[in-house]
Amino acid sequence: AMPLLAKGGKFVYGWSVISPERKVIIPPQIIQEYKLPENGKIILMSSSKVSGGFSITTKAMLKQSKLNVIVNDNPELAEYSLPEGMTIKYKGRKYCWVTMENKIIRLPKQTMEAYDVKVNDKLLSIRSSNIAFTLIVKGPIIAVANQHPELEEF
Repeated sequence: AMPLLAKGGKFVYGWSVISPERKVIIPPQIIQEYKLPENGKIILMSSSKVSGGFSITTKAMLKQSKLNVIVNDNPELAEYSLPEGMTIKYKGRKYCWVTMENKIIRLPKQTMEAYDVKVNDKLLSIRSSNIAFTLIVKGPIIAVANQHPELEEF
């Protein structure tokens, strides 16, 4: 079962460590819940300054939501014509696309710099909304999560 870290808090799925090859394993429960393609293109967007890291969604989920302006206003993102991992800024957030292979994403160096994450960082995966989940690297939720040794590591 997925722990709730605090009463009324966020559901967390566990930790994903950025490997030396810059790979991040996406917890299987997230793949199922968000109907992510095990192999395919996903969209990353910057998350809050407090928690750092990035949120993950898909073009299909964005299109069905109030955030459809993101894909409508940024055809190069929607059509994946930007180089993989290269971020664009839109309304204060950074967006890019990367490929997921066998439930694993590989972060290009420029993507890691854009989202301010490093090799060996432990990313905590959190359910943030019905169209995105977030991999955070810092902030108060991390401090709480560190007190939960039962959290799975991927």
